[in-house]
Amino acid sequence: MKLKGAPLPFSGSPVFDALTATGRLDRRGLQLDTFNAALHGGSLSGKAHLAWGSAASIEGTATVRMIDIGKPLAGFMENGRLDGQVDFLLPIHDNGNAMAMRRFAGDFSIDKGTLSGIDFGRKMKGESGGKTQFKKLTGRVTHQDGRTQLRKLVFDLGAINATGTADINDQGDIRGQLNIVLNIGATRQRTAVVLSGPFTPPYKELKWE
Repeated sequence: MKLKGAPLPFSGSPVFDALTATGRLDRRGLQLDTFNAALHGGSLSGKAHLAWGSAASIEGTATVRMIDIGKPLAGFMENGRLDGQVDFLLPIHDNGNAMAMRRFAGDFSIDKGTLSGIDFGRKMKGESGGKTQFKKLTGRVTHQDGRTQLRKLVFDLGAINATGTADINDQGDIRGQLNIVLNIGATRQRTAVVLSGPFTPPYKELKWE
């Protein structure tokens, strides 16, 4: 199977720059032994199984390499390159339950990114706005029943780091908390920040408080 500049036939599929897959087709479904895809300047590779029936779905594992996270999250994050591994189940039919049926979970890291809307250094001084350039962001994502959980979030900025969690509900609203820590010599300063608002492009209504 080959795709170019097209999505897969399930709700919410991204448009792939290119995708190739090989596998076996029989009356029970389609077993993809390997797939490789180009997306947002990076790649996806893995294996999957597509099951037939009234509740048709595709389930598998994927490895993510060097995806430009600034494209799908433009307005919230810039420049970062996403790596990770994820287990997923995605419904094929676009019906009322498709979004609720979708689930995935995996660990990720983002290298050399920029977070918009907050400057960690300025926030520790009581100031708002700005941007934060980080060396690395790591964490774990879980999505099920229309809700997304982000856990074990760690931002590395060198002298400043931040840890936290966030939840996105089935209405698309995010609620998260970061604990920002400054370490310079004997100086150690902490600031707690809450992120809230609709997590939808262009992310202009998000608040860092």
